[in-house]
Amino acid sequence: MRPLLQISLLLACAGLHAGTPAPAPDPLEAGFRQPPPEARPKTWWHWMNEAVTKEGITADLEAMSHAGIGGVQIFYAALRNEDTERFITPSAAYLSPEWFDLIRHTATEAQRLGLDVGFLNNAGCSVSGGPGVTPDQGMQHVVWSETRVTGDTRFTGTVPRPAVRYGFLNDPGAPTPPKSFFGIEPANLAEHYRDIAVIAFPMPPAEADADPVPLRITTSAPVANPAVLCDRDGNSSITLPNPTPSKPVWIAYEFAAPVTVRSVFLACTGNNWPQAGELQYGDDGATWRTVQPLARITLWDRFAPCTTALPETRARHFRFVFTSAMAFARQLQPAELHLSSRARLDHWEIQTAVVPALVPAAEPVPVSPTAAIDPDRLLDLTDRLRPDGTLDWTVPTGDWTILRLGHAPMGLKNRSGSMAGSGGLEVDKLDRAAVEQFFADGPAKIIAAAGPLAGPVLNNLLMDSWEMFTQNWTPRFAGEFARRRGYDPRRWLPVMTGRIVGDAKSSTRFLFDVRRTISELVVENHYGTFAELAHRAGLKLYAEAPGHAGPTVVDAFATKGRVDVPMGEFWLGRLHDSSDAKQAAASAQLYGQRIVAAESFTSSPEECNWQESPATLKSFGDHYFAAGINQFILHTSVHQPWPDRVPGLTLLMYGSHFERTNGWLEVAGPPWLRYIARCQFLLQRGLPVADVNFFVGEDTPNDLPGPDDARLRAILPAGYDYGGCSAEGLLQRMQVRDGRIVLPDGMSYAVLVLPDWPELTLPVTRKLRDLVAAGATVYGPRPIGSPSLGEHPRDESEVRRIGGEVWGAVDGVQVTENRFGLGRVVWGRPLASILDVRDFDYDRSTGANLDCIHRRDGDTEIYFISNQGPAAVNVSASFRVSGKAPALWDAETGEITQVSSYVQHDGRTTLPLHLSTLGSVFVVFRHPASPEAVVAVTRDGKPVPLTALHEPAAGAYVLTTAAGREHRRIVPVSPTPLSLTGPWTVHFPTEPQPFRGNALTSWSDHSEAAIRFFSGTATYSVGFDVPAEGLTTGQRAILDLGRVEKFAGITLNGRPLRLLWHPPYVIDVTGTIRPGRNTLEIAVTNLLVNRLIGDQHLPKPDRRTWSTHEPYTKDSPLLPSGLLGPVRVKFQSQL
Repeated sequence: MRPLLQISLLLACAGLHAGTPAPAPDPLEAGFRQPPPEARPKTWWHWMNEAVTKEGITADLEAMSHAGIGGVQIFYAALRNEDTERFITPSAAYLSPEWFDLIRHTATEAQRLGLDVGFLNNAGCSVSGGPGVTPDQGMQHVVWSETRVTGDTRFTGTVPRPAVRYGFLNDPGAPTPPKSFFGIEPANLAEHYRDIAVIAFPMPPAEADADPVPLRITTSAPVANPAVLCDRDGNSSITLPNPTPSKPVWIAYEFAAPVTVRSVFLACTGNNWPQAGELQYGDDGATWRTVQPLARITLWDRFAPCTTALPETRARHFRFVFTSAMAFARQLQPAELHLSSRARLDHWEIQTAVVPALVPAAEPVPVSPTAAIDPDRLLDLTDRLRPDGTLDWTVPTGDWTILRLGHAPMGLKNRSGSMAGSGGLEVDKLDRAAVEQFFADGPAKIIAAAGPLAGPVLNNLLMDSWEMFTQNWTPRFAGEFARRRGYDPRRWLPVMTGRIVGDAKSSTRFLFDVRRTISELVVENHYGTFAELAHRAGLKLYAEAPGHAGPTVVDAFATKGRVDVPMGEFWLGRLHDSSDAKQAAASAQLYGQRIVAAESFTSSPEECNWQESPATLKSFGDHYFAAGINQFILHTSVHQPWPDRVPGLTLLMYGSHFERTNGWLEVAGPPWLRYIARCQFLLQRGLPVADVNFFVGEDTPNDLPGPDDARLRAILPAGYDYGGCSAEGLLQRMQVRDGRIVLPDGMSYAVLVLPDWPELTLPVTRKLRDLVAAGATVYGPRPIGSPSLGEHPRDESEVRRIGGEVWGAVDGVQVTENRFGLGRVVWGRPLASILDVRDFDYDRSTGANLDCIHRRDGDTEIYFISNQGPAAVNVSASFRVSGKAPALWDAETGEITQVSSYVQHDGRTTLPLHLSTLGSVFVVFRHPASPEAVVAVTRDGKPVPLTALHEPAAGAYVLTTAAGREHRRIVPVSPTPLSLTGPWTVHFPTEPQPFRGNALTSWSDHSEAAIRFFSGTATYSVGFDVPAEGLTTGQRAILDLGRVEKFAGITLNGRPLRLLWHPPYVIDVTGTIRPGRNTLEIAVTNLLVNRLIGDQHLPKPDRRTWSTHEPYTKDSPLLPSGLLGPVRVKFQSQL
């Protein structure tokens, strides 16, 4: 961006004595202008279908190096799981000698070009799977069978082995996931079943007639056979329209007689789930009362059913009313919908880690003793089970249930991987030995193949996001549980089936301990082991650990803390879905990691198909810079094994296209990627500045709301940044210094915010007490209990005692603050009331929408500001900095401009800030504030804001400095803009003769097909005259191209100027433009789309393009292309 104000007489000029050596270059400024290689973005480099050639590798890497990419991460993939198309002969099978030779060639070429290389830890998507994993080493889950027996007799029969089927529950009411998810047949899975325990208990009376059959089922819209909702077949369903609050959808059940219900079981097909609604009951089917709301709370496992616990309700008529659907639902397709008298824990599929989802903090639905298992009568019969599955047991009086629980491989395979690697099972993430063997069978061999270049060049290992559901057992789980939690889980195992042992609260606490144990094992044995083994080989570990929206049961802070470079991800079209990126940034704060990476600009077909460009990507990138990301890893550049196929291989229909075969990469890639590198250079400096740290609680999975999340904005006003922590970081890394919570690397926070839930374990409660006593401010409710069964009841009473000691009389209503030691606890009043003034603020009445992130590098304050609104903004911006002069660092041009108009007062600096559409700037405070800074302005005797100085109107100005001096200036009326109306000459490289004319029109409207479907660069030429009065002293000349589709390289009077790659297509040409005759050339490059559409009109042999993804037809609309104008030269008067 151009300087806000240039007032030469007000700038301090330091003269150098003759003979004085020139000062050494400033390393911060030098690094910003010419970013070092480590500041450049990287890219994922998909090797598809084993179609990899040395020639293609060299061409790809050379193109990346030219564009400004700093490194690659090799990602093995296939177009689809069952794909057998190799595209080239011979192909290079994963982990074959040919494959290793290609790895060595890659490392050698990367060393030549100054690039670094990483590679995916496994053979595809995702997380850690491959052909060497045996079923016993694969992911495991709990399965069970139930046998009912009657007492006062001797039972010598068979207790059936649990069924092992595709899916994540051994309930036939659950839909069967696609077979492509699995790498082994169910019969083979069953061969690897292992027993855990055999448990017997008196059957609760509530389960005697647990599944009442409805007399009649009716729906709001006609369906052919609603009875399938109760047929225990999750693969049959009904179809209803998507509901809305104004047009809800309902399903009503009528029974022959009143029935008592305590739970409801819902399963749907695909993504076609309801999101919200309620269950109603009534006596006559006409008048309805609410039982309770219903909600679908998982995003990940669309094949897993959902059980909702209900308060005991008796009626003849029940009605499900749905008011919204899941985001990806095309319609509602319920497969099973059962009302049951069984008491089950609410969302027990989630609580038992069958389904990955955030567990809502809530008191469990109370259950009467007649609906729960009596723990005093629960019997362990494991030792009585014979190898043939028979049991010899004298059954006591009454009706009994025998549970045979075991674990079996889930059979989940690595998907979308290399074809030789596809079908390989996902390794057991809870078993260190299995992970070590997996590493030895895959990554270790690739590292060895790189020889001496492993470490210096092949220097990082990549782990993608967890997209393989979750597991809830491993062979050593019971022993690990007992060691970590302090009690034997065996007598509580019926809770793993959703049942209630004793009471709902105790059972819920047991499952909290289960999830915590699973999380610790994943952190240590999966991510920790990978990091350890990578480090032994001299590699760093990059990981989306575990990924977006809680995809598995793990503490996402702790997993990110185990890796060297924590990663998030962001998708085009999902601008306000920044929680994953923010959690990665917060984890880096917590664990002292300098680099926060992200899988960047991932896209689905709706946002991509070669329509993306730096112009459309910049706003997204800037938004995620402000969320804390400081290294983009582009998604994706697909390896192109041929020199001449355009655009070539793709990652199916996903990803933005950063391949060398996408023409704009060579043209617009260098300036855009240089912009990113400059941003990343500064954003990797120092430490973030944040006021608040959010403790996300002790349950798993966990998440941290992103900056756009309504949950966050309801608590924390704009203008403050924040971090987060889980129990591990809180316990191990937080101390207090000078009233602030500090981390070992110097990061600090003013306030620690607790979850709005009054349960904490004893170690966390003690830590909070110590922090407050040392001077910390803690915001949250008093702890009154522990979520862990292992701490009940002894440690729980200590939690309550400490809570009373530290919180005193705070109740959040009458009393909202208590002093304890040197610190305080606060609850029940707005968080903003205890915070310092905002770190960054601006005049929001202008309608501006600005993003900001602040970092501190020693004594240097670095703010990155980006315009996220649709139009240019000219605002007064305020920073929590004083005593230092602001400077504007423009990452697009590398220019650094000292701000000469700003006001410092009460610890803040306020300055005028102009940002164009898609504009961004770094505001850097380094040097002492100047007494010559302009602090007040009048025009024609009337005060005007400092923002008026961006394009000053004509008039007589008085500029007052901080030292009280006044400077007077006259601003004349600016000359009328000069319109460049032609005649224009347009040269197309495919045409023998140029086109001439006065009108600027889209190439897509041209009568000739060669121009209409053209993709590439055409050059516009025009001559024009500039009157001498337009270039007087104090006037600046601005070339405005109007609308450009898509990039414009400018040469004026034979002098090449910088490429314009996003709107506004405006450039300052002062000093290059001259009075009299001028010649202007504009090289305009469009996107590939029109050529792809044009080729659909041609037979395949005549086409110029070839791709594995063809999203267009001959009837697809063409994109506007070329220089559309209007083109003008504008003249601006300056003070």
